[in-house]
Amino acid sequence: MLVRDTLTEAIALRPRAGAVGLVLSLEGAAYYVFHSYQTRDQLASSNLRGKIELHDELLGRNETDQQKQNRYTNLIGHARNMAATTAVGPEGRHAEEVMIENWGGCTADFMNRRGRFPSKAEVFLTYCPCQPANAQPSPVRTIHNIIYPLSCAAKLQTFCTTGDRIGMNWKVYFDHPFGGVPGLNYNVGNLTIGPLPDYIVLP
Repeated sequence: MLVRDTLTEAIALRPRAGAVGLVLSLEGAAYYVFHSYQTRDQLASSNLRGKIELHDELLGRNETDQQKQNRYTNLIGHARNMAATTAVGPEGRHAEEVMIENWGGCTADFMNRRGRFPSKAEVFLTYCPCQPANAQPSPVRTIHNIIYPLSCAAKLQTFCTTGDRIGMNWKVYFDHPFGGVPGLNYNVGNLTIGPLPDYIVLP
């Protein structure tokens, strides 16, 4: 978890190649930066494809897509075996899930700064929370002994409207739709999810 004192500093850390970035603001007192991360197999696959492209460029090759795919198919088993020997876990996480997992650390930091529990949260996502209509929504997952449903949109609704978050005002903004599915724009109880409004200009 990265913690910064200003939105400008936090937003600068939000972009990361191949990841969805998220900044959580608690009353503007502190900004917490999170990123999604791939499964071990996804990481092995994307790294292998990148290495094949780089190798071809360095050698001046001009292979067809089929030739590249054949090399990928021949090497992916080896790449997965190598990835399995690293500290990278087999499961990935969406940025919203990483935020939920780290909620206790965020509130502890805020309470250390302000001496009380936060009443307001704003979340700035690069992409809309995934929905069941997406090709690979985040799976049903148990986090801190709570079962969260399929998709990050549903997980946020469960998270923000229960437990110690229920008395807070939550606004979740995103820059872009995700995976070809129209972006969300609704509110349920204390939670609003929608595109970043024009009146908010990020640094």
